[in-house]
Amino acid sequence: MFTRMTLFVSLVLLLVHVHSASALISWDDGGPDQLWSTAANWSPDTVPGSIDAASIDGPADTHCVIEDGITAVCETLRVGNGGVTTNLDITGGSLTASGAYIGVDNPGGHGILNMSGGRFSTGSLQLGWSGTGTLNMTGGVIELSDNLIVPGLTDGLPASISRPAIQMLRTGVGYNGPRYNGVIFSDDLSGMAAISQRYPIEQAVEKFILAGGDVALWLSTDRVPSVLDNLETAVKRGRLAPARLDAKVTRILRSKGVITC
Repeated sequence: MFTRMTLFVSLVLLLVHVHSASALISWDDGGPDQLWSTAANWSPDTVPGSIDAASIDGPADTHCVIEDGITAVCETLRVGNGGVTTNLDITGGSLTASGAYIGVDNPGGHGILNMSGGRFSTGSLQLGWSGTGTLNMTGGVIELSDNLIVPGLTDGLPASISRPAIQMLRTGVGYNGPRYNGVIFSDDLSGMAAISQRYPIEQAVEKFILAGGDVALWLSTDRVPSVLDNLETAVKRGRLAPARLDAKVTRILRSKGVITC
C-alpha cells in the first residue's frame, strides 16, 4: 500500500512538473483571425502563457494583433527572427514579457512592432542585431524595467550610457519628437545586468555623464566616494570637460528654481 501511494504521489508530481514546464509557442496564423488570443493561430494550438517563449517568426508578412480586451503574456517574445518579415500590432489591450527581441537573429529577418494603443511591459527590448528591428509607435505605452538596446543606434551599448540615444532625446531628431532641455536621470546603474556585468559603478556613472545624462542613480551609498574620486580623475585627465559638468549643474539648479537664467 505504501509503495502504491509513493508511486501515485510521484506520478502526480511528475505531471505537475510537465504541465508547468515552459514551452516554445510559435505563431502559424492558422486561425480565422489574426488575434493573439486565438489558440488556432499558434503551434501547438495553445495561447502562450507567462512561462512560455512566444515566437512570431513566420509566415512571411504575417500580422499578430493584440487589441482591446486582450491580456497577453509570455516569458520571452521574439518577432522577425526567422528570415522573413513578421509584424506584431498592438492596438489596445496589454502585453507583458520578461524580454523582447525584434529582428535579432537572422540576417534576412525583419521584425516590426507596430504600436498604436495599449500597454507593452517588458524587461529588456532589443531592436535588431543580425537582422532588422523596427518600432513604429503612434500611441500606447511601453514600460521597460531593463534596457532598450538598439545596436544600429547605440552600437550594442545599453541606451542609458549611449550618447546617440541620449542626444536623440535631447534633439528629438530621429523620432520626430520635441527637443528636451530638462534634467535626464539614469535608471539604476547598479541593478541592470547589461551595465553592471560590464562596468563597475564608477565607470558606469562616468559613461552616463559622458553620454549626456545629468543625474546618475544607483542603489548603495558606500561607493559614492569612489564614484566622486573617479569623476574628479576624469576631469583632471581630460576625459570630462569642466564646462560640461557646469552645464549639468546649471540645468539641475534651474529645474529646482534656484536659478532662472
